Amino acid sequence: MIEKGRITSGQMALMIFVTVGTTGALISSNATGVYAGRDLWISVLWASLYGFVAVGLAIRLHRIYPGENIIQYSPRILGFLPGKVMGFIYLFSYLFLVAITLRAYSEFVKAIFLPQTPLEVIIGSMMLVAAVAVKSGVEVIARVTQVLIPPALIVYLATILLTIQSWDVQQLFPILENGIAPSLKGSMVTGIWFSEFFTITFLLPFLADRSKEVRRSMMSVISVMLLLIYINLICLFVFGIEYLVMLYPLFEATRYISYAQFFEHLDAIVLMIWMPGIFIKVCLVHYVVVLGTSQWLNLRDYRPYSLPLAFLTAGLSLWVVPSSQELFRVTSAVFSLYFPGTYVLLPLLLWLIAEWRNRGLRKGEMAQ
Repeated sequence: MIEKGRITSGQMALMIFVTVGTTGALISSNATGVYAGRDLWISVLWASLYGFVAVGLAIRLHRIYPGENIIQYSPRILGFLPGKVMGFIYLFSYLFLVAITLRAYSEFVKAIFLPQTPLEVIIGSMMLVAAVAVKSGVEVIARVTQVLIPPALIVYLATILLTIQSWDVQQLFPILENGIAPSLKGSMVTGIWFSEFFTITFLLPFLADRSKEVRRSMMSVISVMLLLIYINLICLFVFGIEYLVMLYPLFEATRYISYAQFFEHLDAIVLMIWMPGIFIKVCLVHYVVVLGTSQWLNLRDYRPYSLPLAFLTAGLSLWVVPSSQELFRVTSAVFSLYFPGTYVLLPLLLWLIAEWRNRGLRKGEMAQ
C-alpha cells in the first residue's frame, strides 16, 4: 500500500461532508431552482438518495475487496483491460471535478472580490498550496479539516442565519404547485453533489475504525442534506422566486444583513470562512487523482506526482469552460447526467458483476 497514513471514520465523514457541501452551498440553489422553482428544497430530499446509494455501494464493494479502492478492484471484477479502462474513466472524472471546482471558485472570487486579478493567479495559488498538502498525505488533510472546518462551519451557519430579518416565509407556498415533476427534475441537478459521496471509496482503505464506517458515512449524507435544505430555504425566504436570476443567491442574501447600521457588510466574512471548505475539497479530490494515477500505473509512491498533476489540473480548469455563465449551463445540462452516471450507475454495475462472480465462485467451491 503506497499510502501509510490512517484516519478515523469521523475524519472521513467530515472530509466528505466538506467536499460535497462546499460547492453545493454556493451554486446548487440557482442550478436546481431552474427546474424546481419554489420546490428546490424538496429536490434536495430526492437527491439525497444518490448519496445514500453511493455510500452503500462504496462500502459494499470495499467489503468484497478489503483494502482496495475502485482503481484497484475494477481489473479484478472486469478483467485487466476493461478494468484499466474503467479506472481511467474515474481518474478523468476526478481530474475534471477538481478542475471544475477550481474554476467555480476562481470565477466567484474574481467576480465578487478580485475583479482585476487574473484567473491564472487565483487558480494557481490555490492549486499550489493544495499540491503541497497532498504531498503530506491523507492524515495531514484529515487533521487540517478537523482544525479548520468545525469553527468555520459554525460561524458560516450563524452568519447566514442573520438574514432572518429579511425572511418572508410565505415565499415557500404554494408547495408542489405544479406537482412532483419539477422537484424530481431539480433533484437530477442536486444529485451531482450527492453522487460525489462515492469518493469515500478512496478513503475506506485507510480507516482505523471500520466498525463505524456505515454510521458515520450516512450521518455525513444526512448532514449535507440538511445543510442544502437550510441554504435553499434561506434563499427562497429572502428573494422568493427572484433568486433564479442570481448566480450566487446565498452570497447575495448575506448582503442584506444589517443591524443598527453597524453590523453589516458581512460578505467578506462569508468568503473568508467559505474558502477553507474549498481548499479541503481541492486537496481531497487532487489527492484522489494523484493516488489513483499512481495505483493505475503501479507506481511505488504518489507524492512526487502531486505537483505535475497540479499543473495539469490548473491548465484544465482554465480551458474547461469559457465563463461562469457557461459553467452554470453545463452543470445543469451535462453534469447532471455525467457525475451520477459515473459515481452511482457504474459502481452499481460493478457491484452486480462482483456479486455474480463471487456467487459463481462459491457454487464452484461447494461443488468440489
